[in-house]
Amino acid sequence: MKNLHKTLIMSAALVAVMSFNISIAGAQSTEYIVFNVKGTAEGLKERFVLGSVLKDGDKIELPRESEIRLLDKAGEVVVLTGPVVGTVLNEDGNTKKGVDGSNALQVIAKLMFGEANLVNNIGAARAIAAKKSDNTIIQPWVPLITKPGTFCLPMDKPVFSRVETVSKIKITVISGSEVFNEKIWNNKQKSVSVSEMVKEGIDRYTLFLSSHTKESSFHLLDRSNMNITEQIAWMAERGCKTQAVQLLNEASEKAG
Repeated sequence: MKNLHKTLIMSAALVAVMSFNISIAGAQSTEYIVFNVKGTAEGLKERFVLGSVLKDGDKIELPRESEIRLLDKAGEVVVLTGPVVGTVLNEDGNTKKGVDGSNALQVIAKLMFGEANLVNNIGAARAIAAKKSDNTIIQPWVPLITKPGTFCLPMDKPVFSRVETVSKIKITVISGSEVFNEKIWNNKQKSVSVSEMVKEGIDRYTLFLSSHTKESSFHLLDRSNMNITEQIAWMAERGCKTQAVQLLNEASEKAG
């Protein structure tokens, strides 16, 4: 979790309030996306709308017994708990906007605003169970296949998971005329690797499972030099919205 610079000040009513500046060392501009808001104070969720982006110079005022969670461009999660007042600033205190070429936060914002069900999931990030009823661990980079769809896999370890293990499934992977591979997903396996079915230099594949009537697709990502924010945005851009939400939830859980 990001280390915030905070100092105590006293209000006219002698109530202690936290005053802070949020900053990123070496950043040309500072931006944070609001992905979780907790509290019942009047107007709180209107002031901090899920998916909105806080930028240089924006004022933040949080009443007592409220909390917001922010994700920055560097992939760090900031947790602010009221009462606090503060301003979003660059490391040197300059509120002028800079340009860093990154649109990752905007991609995530579009994801959150565009899908009401995903907004609800993100808003309740900390309340989501870590495991399903059958003890299947939710892993953002190991997609759980329950129906046809679009999936995102890491290039270094492309693995699918499933709940149902009573049936044997044939997997077919296709990418144009470059790759056409088949293998059997045995009935006692909850997960299966497709590393030997993909080819270096190809990052998009069509997937057929004998248990589904419709085709699926998956994308591969070399995530070695990407932070969490960039990975979430990459997932969202390729249609892996459920996984993007799961990855954001995971980052939130790690922040405490």
